[in-house]
Amino acid sequence: MRLTNYEIEMHVGYIPQRKEPASHGCIRMPKEFVPTLFNMVDIGTRVKIKY
Repeated sequence: MRLTNYEIEMHVGYIPQRKEPASHGCIRMPKEFVPTLFNMVDIGTRVKIKY
């Protein structure tokens, strides 16, 4: 699921340990959770990312 026009996405992937550098900005999610999230949102759903 793309979040920006410059390739920042939410996708299945290895979940790193806290503070372990492992991404260039994408949000990785557990494989089991992705279908649930995908079925809950529509194209154009706003996403708010907070620190």
